[in-house]
Order: sequence, then C-alpha cells, then structure tokens
Amino acid sequence: MGTAASRPTDATLLPRPWRAGPWAEASRAVRRRTHVDLLRDPYFLYTAALAPIGLAVALLSGWQRDLPIVAIVSPIFIGLQLTLSFVPTRIRPFSKGGWALLRLVVSLLYVAALAELVGGPTHPLLSLYIPKSFLAGAPHITRLFPNYVDMEREYYKRTGIYPIMHLVAIKKDIYERYPFVASSLYDAFVDSKERSIGRLADVTVSRYPLPWLTTYARTMRDKFNGDPFPYGIDENRPTLEQFMRYTHEQGIAHRHAKVDDIFPKGMMVEHLT
Repeated sequence: MGTAASRPTDATLLPRPWRAGPWAEASRAVRRRTHVDLLRDPYFLYTAALAPIGLAVALLSGWQRDLPIVAIVSPIFIGLQLTLSFVPTRIRPFSKGGWALLRLVVSLLYVAALAELVGGPTHPLLSLYIPKSFLAGAPHITRLFPNYVDMEREYYKRTGIYPIMHLVAIKKDIYERYPFVASSLYDAFVDSKERSIGRLADVTVSRYPLPWLTTYARTMRDKFNGDPFPYGIDENRPTLEQFMRYTHEQGIAHRHAKVDDIFPKGMMVEHLT
C-alpha cells in the first residue's frame, strides 16, 4: 500500500525564518476563507517584494523626490496582483497558461514602471534659472551639454549669431513727433553698457567677490573685438535675420519681414566714440 506524498507547507516560497509567525498565519487565514494561498503565489510575492526594493533604491541613490511616486504606484500593482489571485478559475477568461502570462506581464509592467520612476527617464528642462538641486550637487540632474561653453563659442564663430535678450520699442506716435528719441535712447543705452563693462574690467576695485573676474572680462572683450555685448542693428544683423526667419516659420509673424523693416528709417547708428 503506497503512501501519499505530503503536501508542501503554505510558506515554502518564503525564506525559512518567515515560514512561521504572522506571515504564515495570515496566509492560512486567507486560504481558509478563499482557497487562495498568497504565500505560494509567486507573482504576488514577486510584486510585493519589489516595492521595498524600489523605495530602498530611490532612497540610497539620492532620488528622494521619487519616493512619494513609488509609494503611490506600488500599492496599485500589488493590489492588482492581489485581485488577480482571488479571481476564481471558472470565470477566468484565459487558460491556465494565459492567466499565468497575464500575471507575468503585470509584474513586468511594475518593473518597467519602477525603472522609469527611480532615476530611469531623462526629463529635459529649459529654464531661465539654474535649479537649486543642480547647484546643490543632486546626482539625478545634470547638464544636457556639459561642454556648452565650447559649443556656444563654436556656434558664434560659425554663424555670427549672438542670442539677444530684449528689443527696445518706441510708440510710433512718439517717434513721429520726436524723431530724435530713437537715437538719443540708443546712445543712452550704449553709454550705460560701456560704463558697466568698464566697471567690470577695472582692476583697481573688486566689485564682485570672484577671483580673476577682471582678467576674464578683458579676455571676453578681446574675443569680441573690443565689445563683448554689441548693440546696434548692423552689429546684430545675423542674429536679427535669424530672429525674423524663426518668427515667420513658427507662425508668430504673418510674413517674413526684413531687419530694416522693424526699425525707424535712418536708424543705422554707430557706436559712441
């Protein structure tokens, strides 16, 4: 007379120290009520084990900003696997193999979600201000182009384009009544700029607490033929022409205007001497 093979215990998939106590007791209680043994459900255990791993990786890697997201997403996938565990076999829309594949896909989707959340994706940021986290040395943020200075210098050398910040506008009726306003305003801005650069390059007074700042200012002045921040129409013509082209191509302007069209007639002024 043969003997029946003994049935594995409820907690054989767990490490030995966990095969007794609250985990096993909870599993037996659930099994008695639902005929579902969670401690023998590899998909549920795998998904549940990934949650603390994801939180630990986010914490140890310095991605604390991802902790709340991981804490929200993890229960969703764990709850989904838990729900799938309790679906009776007779109402499952797939065969046993198809159901196992479905649960495997859910687990893999959870892995992919964690990989995306915990330092995985690259989110570009175009900002006027440098993020405080970058200045603080956060490991999850870096420059898209680390050698941006060399790239910008090469771009300027190749195109002659110096990205401008602002244009100064005058109301048409004011200019028509006082034509001298345009040249007077331009002269005032040029004079102000040259005084500012002069203060920056003054070696007798340290106006900013940065070493070698005056040397750098003189170096930039030499690289730009004596004027590191040129004003004027002709001085910025390559930049202005590109500006007018982009405003038309991107639908901001209804026609491709010429540079001279947007400035007062005869406003081709020279720098102060």
